[in-house]
Amino acid sequence: MYSDAIQLHVFSDYICPFCYIANKRLQQLDQNFNLSIHWYHIEIHPDIPEHGIELSDLTYQSSPMRSVMHSVNQLSHEDNISLKLPNHIPKSQKALLLAEAAKQCGDKRYNQLHNLLFSSFYSDDIDIGDNDHLLAIAAECDIPSTIAYQAWRDPHYQSRLQQNHYLARQMGIHATPAFIVGEQVLLGVQSIELLHDCFMNSKQVRRYAN
Repeated sequence: MYSDAIQLHVFSDYICPFCYIANKRLQQLDQNFNLSIHWYHIEIHPDIPEHGIELSDLTYQSSPMRSVMHSVNQLSHEDNISLKLPNHIPKSQKALLLAEAAKQCGDKRYNQLHNLLFSSFYSDDIDIGDNDHLLAIAAECDIPSTIAYQAWRDPHYQSRLQQNHYLARQMGIHATPAFIVGEQVLLGVQSIELLHDCFMNSKQVRRYAN
């Protein structure tokens, strides 16, 4: 593994299947690179009602979600990733707020929560828009319920999501996932090979800069 950390900024949402695949690919790459990942949580479907929406009624960049799933399934098959998008899509806001608040608990617990939110939704068909389910996920990561309630009640965390959204728009990011390495912006899910080359180039640039 490379000793010097590579600073990587990622815009993501837990109900974005491409973000789930991207997260899996970054986990794989982190075995060879020392990645320092800064997650920017943004709600890609703020129009989803509190009770959620059926998959058949959801669109992704103006395309019906069921047609998008063909691409998702192809990508997950290539990476041998188990992925099942539930028929009911929750509003992701509370999960995103919880993740933002969990950052104060340290990287270990935050990363555990981050990965568990993804796997709970895409592997276990758990409604991550439901308070009780989110509290159970948080507890499994040793994150106290007070942090969750703070996330949902304190306007500071809602402000963070708004800041993430504003930053994304300022950088021309209109969909997730999006990656920033140095001054390079990568939009959409990227292959492991492309990300690997990008990280290698980043190491080369830093080597010459030093």
